[in-house]
Amino acid sequence: MLLVAIPKSASTSLMHTLGKVHHLKYTMHFEWAGSLCDGHDAYHCQHNFGWELNEKVANFLADRDILFKIHIFPSSNNLALLKNQKKVVLLRAPEDIVMAYRRGAETGVYRSRLNAFSGCNTEREWMEAAISSGLYDSLLFFHNKWKAETDNVLHVDFEDLVRFPKLILNKIEVFWGLKVTETSQLEKHKYSRSSSNFKSPLDLLTQVEAKEKQNPLFVQGKWIIDDEKY
Repeated sequence: MLLVAIPKSASTSLMHTLGKVHHLKYTMHFEWAGSLCDGHDAYHCQHNFGWELNEKVANFLADRDILFKIHIFPSSNNLALLKNQKKVVLLRAPEDIVMAYRRGAETGVYRSRLNAFSGCNTEREWMEAAISSGLYDSLLFFHNKWKAETDNVLHVDFEDLVRFPKLILNKIEVFWGLKVTETSQLEKHKYSRSSSNFKSPLDLLTQVEAKEKQNPLFVQGKWIIDDEKY
């Protein structure tokens, strides 16, 4: 199952909640070998997972027994490869994401990797830096491209998820054919390098059909698909 999420959208909390309630394997650290989507350098500096998919990776993400939460960038290639796959797409307004960067920097819970934000203090300074660096345009591109998708997609807005968690969780459960639960609160989680619930790579691989002999390897704490090896 695939949860596509724009950054800073409570997607980690949603992933943990769905995974625990439905006893699913889940991870947000699935990585693959692919070129970066063109024209979005500031976004790629700030966030990972801006790579182009290939058919092998797209098919692997379709595994029903594993919940993948990924910031998949909506390039034409990626949208085409995921067109026939059911996916929940979690979105948030770009300007709110920029303000979330600022709050994270102020509280120390999030460190921006984009040099353009260095020395920024006020909301206006943060927004101007996001715009001048090109990051804002990339976030807007991410939001609008995924919002325009209509095939096999359930769109979820960050504000709705936070305000009406039970309603949104139930919609997701129906969309994915999961048992509808009475869960009414999101797990409180932020991004961390331990945001997966499997103990070993074999624990995840056992969830994949035996015919999948071309599965990724677990290398240095990351799932990697290397086309040169497979």
